Amino acid sequence: MLHFHVLTPFTEEFENLINFGLIGAAKRKNLFSLSVYNLRDYGVGNHHAIDDRPFGGEDGMVITAPVLEKALENIKTQSSSENKISEQGQPLPHLTLYLSPQGQPFTQTLSEKWLKSYQSFTLICGRYSGVDQRFLNHYAIEEVSIGDYILSGGELPAAIIIDTLVRQTKGVLGNDKSAQEDSFSQSPYLLEPPLFTRPQVWQNQKVPDVLLSGHHENLKIWKKHISLLVTYKKRPDLFMKLNLTSSEMDKLIHFYNKLTEEEKISLGFNNLNLITNNKGN
Repeated sequence: MLHFHVLTPFTEEFENLINFGLIGAAKRKNLFSLSVYNLRDYGVGNHHAIDDRPFGGEDGMVITAPVLEKALENIKTQSSSENKISEQGQPLPHLTLYLSPQGQPFTQTLSEKWLKSYQSFTLICGRYSGVDQRFLNHYAIEEVSIGDYILSGGELPAAIIIDTLVRQTKGVLGNDKSAQEDSFSQSPYLLEPPLFTRPQVWQNQKVPDVLLSGHHENLKIWKKHISLLVTYKKRPDLFMKLNLTSSEMDKLIHFYNKLTEEEKISLGFNNLNLITNNKGN
């Protein structure tokens, strides 16, 4: 079972991000455990201060190393006292992360790598201008970013990472194969085909006939081609990484040309301009 320790000055707000939907249900079923620690419990003085002004005249405030050290050491002690051990009687493989826009990009591939290596995670949510660099150095903490933009704190990224890891855990989804079929769950990455449900015709757009045929082999081949076309349209950067050969590209163009105009519209492929010249062999 996965174990998460989250360090934040906004404990109640963070738990609200986790306690609903699919992940909230998994938590109530004890499919993973979550411990949230209030950083202010380790603060200094009557006001439980956790930050101070940066040296060098920079703007903002910085969370201090001593406060973070005290909090992290307490998490380690509490985790040990809770007997978070593997089936072999050893401490769970553990990874401590600091949520930072300067960190390595968080991807589906990275989440899968972590799940193969770790069962326990500590997520440190930064606030203000950040944390004292010496704390990160001393504990060799790995930094991770969910994207090239700035947020007010690390709570949202921490919740995203937990969601991504937990939904890959056995028993969380209604069908465990669903996580394997998501976009970005295949390598090289392919986006999922478009989804349809009742009614079969809506605003003059019809559900593609193959989805109603019940012919599983044809449907499998059809979905593979559709995934390629969706990736080409929405994420050309990912499509280029596929390095399709000239023959594979010709087959994809042939498949696209065989779609009816009605199907192209329903699939969102109208006006899709497939490039015929590619660098594949």
